[in-house]
Amino acid sequence: MAYTYDPIFAQDPNNPNTVAKDAAITIYDPADPAKAPITITDPTGSPLPNPITVDAFGMGPAFQHATLDRVAWTGAGFTNYFTSYEGMKAVAVAAQTAAAASATSAASAGAGAAAAASAALASAVADAETAQAAAVAAAALVGAPADSAVQTLITAPGSATRGALNATYALKADIPPNTFDGGNATSTYTGTFNFDGGSAS
Repeated sequence: MAYTYDPIFAQDPNNPNTVAKDAAITIYDPADPAKAPITITDPTGSPLPNPITVDAFGMGPAFQHATLDRVAWTGAGFTNYFTSYEGMKAVAVAAQTAAAASATSAASAGAGAAAAASAALASAVADAETAQAAAVAAAALVGAPADSAVQTLITAPGSATRGALNATYALKADIPPNTFDGGNATSTYTGTFNFDGGSAS
């Protein structure tokens, strides 16, 4: 941004009552020991001469510089500085606006990160609960007999398991011919069917 300066007042820095009357003053970069004239424009951007002539009261036009917020001047045996207070204010306002935008962006990013963390936590909890349920189910099977052991319990003639099964279900060899009720029949086929779930009488 260009820095705008107030109208020139070429005043003796050591004596405020003395000015550079009707003098040509050179405006330059304070960091330049050669005091070379810098490019200046009026507030609309139109070029101004440098050196520039001030009137009998040491007054000259307002001007702008593209990058400097403080310049030096020399003329009529005097040297002093001009400061672009309006330009400095504009820079400060721009910096404040940028800082506010940055804070808003940071807050938004923080909220997004918190939401992502919350979702990740919820997913982790769900996974943990699923794993816990699977562990409980697996623990319930600890000590359960293997398939071969169950087979032995069923087929061994003297096992309690075989005895319980025999007491509940009729052996295939003991079912009379033409019986159709699933092995727990109390009647035999007489030419008609009674479909009452296997306990027909």
